[in-house]
Amino acid sequence: MNRPPRRHSNLQRGVIILPSAFTLGNLFFGIYAIVAASRGDFTWAGWFIIFAGVLDMLDGRVA
Repeated sequence: MNRPPRRHSNLQRGVIILPSAFTLGNLFFGIYAIVAASRGDFTWAGWFIIFAGVLDMLDGRVA
C-alpha cells in the first residue's frame, strides 16, 4: 500500500524556519559589529556583539 506524502503543517514549517531566522539575525549583528568597529564606534560594536550572543543562545535552545 502506498501512502500519499505527508504535508507539513504550518506549525512544523515555522519550527523549521525559526532557527534559521535566529542564525541570520546573528550573522547580521556580527557583520554590523565589524562595520561599527571599523568605523571606530566601539560602543555600538559591543552592543551588536551582545545582541549576536543572545540570538546565538536562543538559536541553540530553539534548534
